[in-house]
Amino acid sequence: MSRIKSTISALPLVFVILGVAMAIGGFKNFTIFMSGNVVNINESTVSDFDKEAMAEGNITFVYGPFAVLETSHKTYGITTSTSETNYYIVGNFDQKTYQKYFEDEEEVDMSYMILQVSDEALQKRLDSAAKEWISFLTYTGNSDMPPQVSINIKGMFIKTSDDVEFEEYYQDAREDLENVGISASQYAKMTLRNGELTAARAYGTFFGGIGLAVLGIVILIICIRIRKKNAAAQW
Repeated sequence: MSRIKSTISALPLVFVILGVAMAIGGFKNFTIFMSGNVVNINESTVSDFDKEAMAEGNITFVYGPFAVLETSHKTYGITTSTSETNYYIVGNFDQKTYQKYFEDEEEVDMSYMILQVSDEALQKRLDSAAKEWISFLTYTGNSDMPPQVSINIKGMFIKTSDDVEFEEYYQDAREDLENVGISASQYAKMTLRNGELTAARAYGTFFGGIGLAVLGIVILIICIRIRKKNAAAQW
């Protein structure tokens, strides 16, 4: 019985800690959403992809996935399902820009970035587009014209993973693409994570965390007052 009481009495403090953690974790998304700044990846240069921000646009070039992160989901310690997050290298140029580069070999502004995708339907579209580009770049396809690909992306620029294994996969992919003329200076510093940052996501985590912390504090104050009252009654 005493163990149950101690567990219950600890709940307000748990609420406060979880609430503060949620609010801190959601604050960045909240400020990004409130700024209203959305980077159009088709109208920006590589220097515009160096900070966290919402982003949207169409991609026409896809390579990969060069890395896959598998996540296990457990219930009572038993793995019930798994999900995969794929990482691609994508280009921000439109079809006309690449056509100009391909036919005239002129210097054009083309940038590349890591695209992080967990949505299975989008992964299939990207995989299909990547196969088309590989066939074109390796001259194994039936057409000598670049693939007609246009995939709309809405997401957010986040910091690129500094995991050692991930960096090795990324470096290998960049070395492959170096063979088709893509230089290191054309890559964005940030990673584009697919998934629109909605008001529900931006507000929910931040204000939900604040609400949980406040609830914990209120319960804690009530518990302290009850203990003081009981202690005074015993005297």
